[in-house]
Amino acid sequence: MDSVCELDESIYFKDDSYIKGKGSLILASNVSISCPYQGCVIEINISRDVYMESDSSIVAGTIIVDARNVQLAEGSSMNTTALGGSPPSQTSGTPLGFDGAGGGYGGRGAFCVKGDSKDQEDAWGGDVYSWSSLSAPWSYGSQGGTTSREENLGGGGGGRVFISSTWLNLNGTILADGGYGDVIGGGGSGGSIQIQASFL
Repeated sequence: MDSVCELDESIYFKDDSYIKGKGSLILASNVSISCPYQGCVIEINISRDVYMESDSSIVAGTIIVDARNVQLAEGSSMNTTALGGSPPSQTSGTPLGFDGAGGGYGGRGAFCVKGDSKDQEDAWGGDVYSWSSLSAPWSYGSQGGTTSREENLGGGGGGRVFISSTWLNLNGTILADGGYGDVIGGGGSGGSIQIQASFL
């Protein structure tokens, strides 16, 4: 990793991973680096460039990239959708009970159940949290609620992406969406994307 490393085959991790070097990292087209588990961390610390060619991807619960230049070609992605770990300890952000409501984050989660004399005025989804750190977001999204005692039907919370670079050339996508709930489950809330770049 002290010159140029070009990955032409996908890498699949089962646990947190740290990639470092003094050179450049290139992900060839259709190649992925992935750890598709909730809260799993992939951290890349490269002195020179990280270049993601078309349709390449990095998938994890947390993605951290620190490099001089970061380039995402068309169709490439950094994706943490529905792979968030646990939200901050002060609140779950996840609805209690079996109403299938949406996860909280910077606002209250939506309440979905009709009838039973409940409405949006007196029933909500997940709690508000992380509103005090929205200028530098670094919290996971929250799990959506379920309507079943036997299985969790809520969508997963979104993960976290942090990019630090001098140049960021973004023609691909960066995602930290919450996951869709089941037909009778609530959606997860989105996670965090934080970008520190001198030129975008």
